[in-house]
Amino acid sequence: AKEAPNWEQVAKDAKAFVAMADAFQRADLGYYSPAKYTDAATALAKAAGDKDRKAAKEAFGGLTKSCSACHAYK
Repeated sequence: AKEAPNWEQVAKDAKAFVAMADAFQRADLGYYSPAKYTDAATALAKAAGDKDRKAAKEAFGGLTKSCSACHAYK
């Protein structure tokens, strides 16, 4: 059996991602919409609250892809 995630830490990290998503919503990024980042951060926070390993993994994957999409833009 795989070791269970540290859900307290996942929830803490997800809260930081959601705070960043809120900041992105207020910023004029000009060339990129933060919608995918925001959706993934929100999904990760929900998965952490639900202690849903599969949903957390999917949400974190989406978060990573949204970061890469924006930072690879230039």
